[in-house]
Amino acid sequence: MTALTGRRLGAALRWLAILGVFLATAEAFARLDDTVTWGAPLLRPYTHDRLLLQDSLGFRGRPGYRYQKWRMNNEGFRGPDLAPAPTPGRIRVAVVGASETFGLYESEGAEYPARMQVLLDSLAPGRFEVINAGLPGMSLSSMISYFGRAVRPVQPQMVLIYLAPAFYLEIKPLAAVYAPPRFTSPAARHIGPWAFPPDFFESRLGGKARDVLKELIPTFAVTAVREWRLNRQRSTHETGWVWRSVPEDRMAIFGQHLERLVTSIQATGVKVALVTHTNRFIGAPSDTLGPDRRHLVNVMSLYWPQASPGVLLAVDSVANAITRQVAVEHGAAVLEVEGRIPPSPKYFADYVHFTDAGADSMARIIAAGVIRLAGDSLFPPTPKPAGQR
Repeated sequence: MTALTGRRLGAALRWLAILGVFLATAEAFARLDDTVTWGAPLLRPYTHDRLLLQDSLGFRGRPGYRYQKWRMNNEGFRGPDLAPAPTPGRIRVAVVGASETFGLYESEGAEYPARMQVLLDSLAPGRFEVINAGLPGMSLSSMISYFGRAVRPVQPQMVLIYLAPAFYLEIKPLAAVYAPPRFTSPAARHIGPWAFPPDFFESRLGGKARDVLKELIPTFAVTAVREWRLNRQRSTHETGWVWRSVPEDRMAIFGQHLERLVTSIQATGVKVALVTHTNRFIGAPSDTLGPDRRHLVNVMSLYWPQASPGVLLAVDSVANAITRQVAVEHGAAVLEVEGRIPPSPKYFADYVHFTDAGADSMARIIAAGVIRLAGDSLFPPTPKPAGQR
């Protein structure tokens, strides 16, 4: 080895050492920031994926876990801890849905099930207990097994279901009967005599870097890139691959899943109420689709490339008609939300997810419906003074 080669190798090793120290220091500060801001553990795994548990039966919430503003209680639901059974004289209401129910963009405690609890406490103190049983990404087809293993054990007297029809626009249609994703328990990592969870060494620096980049890159640039990717994907398919109307076969599967879910819950003696779905564009003037088109481009490029903008705008209304029909046939209640929340960025953070104001509007609509459905038996007449009839 020549002296020049040796000097170059030494310089490269020094720069690698500097880079290693920099990355290690940045990782340490990222973890410290999580601890100071969110109370996160310094050394244990800390990712949003750990909010959910997966096994051979599907997904459920991870009891007692917290990631940033999302806190899972002792039963694996978002919100405060629950007693094993409802308090006598108090109706336990479970709200089941996907990320719109679980809460995504709202402030902590501002998701609509939490707001429902506050409103019901003010309207009927001590009469209701609301459980946020929503989970991100939970489809209608997976709710049957989820209800049986996670929701039914906490003994709700009423279940509200906020449906997510757009799941039925995926390229691969949902199966007629739900099959949990293939699950293999991840192996622990061993270092000498010590065993660590498989995600123990996952860096938090990468996630924070992605968050910073999202803030720095202009929205129009992100939209342009996603639109380009969407058009490129569509160009590989034959003409007519993109739906111009809501596909009837997908809505037929939706109806089958909904009917099966309603009957399975009713068989346990629990009252069911179906909540119609809404989105940012229902009732909006057509001229708003230009400025807000990025919300449609985002979901088409990421999840539903086969759906045209018109299909995304119409799928909720088509599914809601099926929802009402199923409710009539099986004696379930319907709480109408479609078109009742203004189609404005004040109420929607994106295509379907609520802002704080939108979640509050949602909570007010549903809380009023819950009181109506509960009936007069919850509110016994005030005793009259002795001697009066």
